[in-house]
Amino acid sequence: MSSNFRILRSLLFIPFLSLGLLSQSPVIYSSDWPSIRPFNVTVSINMSDEKIHFSIPILNTKGSIVYRISCHGGSQSYCDEELEDLLGSNFVSPMCFFMSDASKPSTLGPLLAEDGSAHWHTRAQVHFSDLIGLCGDYPEFGRLRHFRVRGMAITIHFQQVDLDANGQPSQLQVNISGDHDPTATCSYVEVPDYLHPRGDCAHVKKGKEPRMFRNKLGNWVEENKLQNPK
Repeated sequence: MSSNFRILRSLLFIPFLSLGLLSQSPVIYSSDWPSIRPFNVTVSINMSDEKIHFSIPILNTKGSIVYRISCHGGSQSYCDEELEDLLGSNFVSPMCFFMSDASKPSTLGPLLAEDGSAHWHTRAQVHFSDLIGLCGDYPEFGRLRHFRVRGMAITIHFQQVDLDANGQPSQLQVNISGDHDPTATCSYVEVPDYLHPRGDCAHVKKGKEPRMFRNKLGNWVEENKLQNPK
């Protein structure tokens, strides 16, 4: 076989190899995630505060910090004018939760996301409308939200929501708790058994949304159309 033919065959093979790599799923399953200590923290929030921020360390059974849950938010002007510049990301008022690997410097970890969506499209994003009325009662998208991921079961529960004269939340308490859960094997948060209400909170809709990811071509594709990593 001539050297020119070998080179030509190699060049023809590279695009097909690249196309395969473009479609690999980032979702992995493992039983080796760190075992965490149970935690239960309640934070009081004044929703009129210009800035909202707190952070909760998550420890493994040896007492080392392995993850952090952080909350960033505040007024929309603060989110647009200061928080975005400070942390290098877009933010939507009033607040959004993040969970990050403690070995990494950013507090904007994506570990509360179910797929590749931006954080303001995840169940970790909080809107005023999520906390009141029928939308507050809606499973997994209202005041009570569960996140099963990486050997953990995390619960975020908004309680004692006081309303102002305009019917908007003015003060509340948020309880964040977690425990080791060896059945939560996925690297991304498990998709809940309820569909997003999309403005219709009067009708609870059961089902599972497909996970969506961008491939390296920038296209949104469903996870079931991607190859699973070996």
